[in-house]
Amino acid sequence: MLPEAEVAARRRTMREVLLITDRLHKALWHAVAEQVAREELSVVQWLILSDIGSGRGGTLTDYARWLARDPGALSRAIHELTTRGLLSGVRTSGDRRRVRLQLTASGEALRARISPRLDRLASALEEGFGSLSLDDLVLRMTRAETGVRTRLRGTLPATDSERIDPPQRF
Repeated sequence: MLPEAEVAARRRTMREVLLITDRLHKALWHAVAEQVAREELSVVQWLILSDIGSGRGGTLTDYARWLARDPGALSRAIHELTTRGLLSGVRTSGDRRRVRLQLTASGEALRARISPRLDRLASALEEGFGSLSLDDLVLRMTRAETGVRTRLRGTLPATDSERIDPPQRF
């Protein structure tokens, strides 16, 4: 059994972790939203374009799971990207219902225009962490997420944590 003072310190620390991660999430989301809004994109649309551009790609179902989003809402976002000529879909040979998303030339050009802006944002973020690189940060946060999910197995929604690779610059 932990001493009362240690229990109180852990509660305070957990509260602080929850608050600061929430604030950081909101600040990052807002900063990225400002950058991608110039190109009439949402952050979720940018995440999809960026991921596909990194060479992984996937289907709408893959992205819904990875981004923890409703497939219906994500379908609308992907449809908009397709309508704008930024994405195209290729039916998979094993299952004609599955459509693998890929960037068009216009989508790749847009990704190339936005990436340097987000690289500057990533550099500013990295400066805030001192000697801790973004790779280290993502690794530690992924381990923390895995630890929480393992501890609370069955009470949290499943994620596709295999998709969380060491980060690439936005």
